[in-house]
Amino acid sequence: MADVERYQLQALMDSMRLDDYSAATIGLERALIRQVFNYAASNWRWPKPAANPAKDLQLPQIDNARSRVLSNDEWKLICKALEVCRSKYVAPALALLLESAMRSSEALLGARWGDVNFERCILSLRDGKAGARKVPLTPGAIAILKTLQANPRSANPSARVFPITYECLKSAWNRACERAGVVGAHVHDLRHTAATRFSLEFHGNMPLLKVITGHKTDSQLMRYINIGPDDVVRLMHGRPLTEGSAPAGYLPPTSARDNQLPARDVAVGEVLPCNVIPFSRRFA
Repeated sequence: MADVERYQLQALMDSMRLDDYSAATIGLERALIRQVFNYAASNWRWPKPAANPAKDLQLPQIDNARSRVLSNDEWKLICKALEVCRSKYVAPALALLLESAMRSSEALLGARWGDVNFERCILSLRDGKAGARKVPLTPGAIAILKTLQANPRSANPSARVFPITYECLKSAWNRACERAGVVGAHVHDLRHTAATRFSLEFHGNMPLLKVITGHKTDSQLMRYINIGPDDVVRLMHGRPLTEGSAPAGYLPPTSARDNQLPARDVAVGEVLPCNVIPFSRRFA
């Protein structure tokens, strides 16, 4: 390892590019090599090489951003197709992903019954891609978990909420999309859909949205909020967002009253503070 030079690793990256490896695969290869050299320097205190040879390499630009957002109409078709699924955990798992904006690995591996706090409406993830975090649960997510709570397995705090593999979930999703006629949709697109939906519901409140999705930076979060040119044109021309075309799980306001707090929450004639914006949540 002490004899490895930067030009040699650059030659490896160039060779992988000529062999038609994707930019993402090349980037992961470089990241793994860089991690090995960093570990040797920080944990084993190796003096050589003096600098990590995997740094500052010229790599192809990664363009793997997705902007696929499922509509309410598509989600209804997929839910109908999932009715014939043999696993009783697939449909609730997919629904929870849409209701929580969690990563599939967080829901399948990190969600344990002992970490669900129904009173606080919070799921505490002990570990994940971005470390431990607390996931706020919508009323829809709570309803899904309470339905699953009837299973005797839920009495074991260490039991997984969804005892299925990602391969099982992905295969069932692909078959359901095929039966429903929904094209180009991935399981991970549910996270894009949920983030976009919550962005509309909470009017783009970035600090709040980062708590929901678990992203650390605005730039990471913005990869998942997929507002497109058609959405902007709709706002410019005052065209309504129909329920069927809206992001799955989002119900567009039907009147000005939908943006106000219910009458039971605001007394007649009550004047709210100037820094309070009244609005209400509407759940599917």
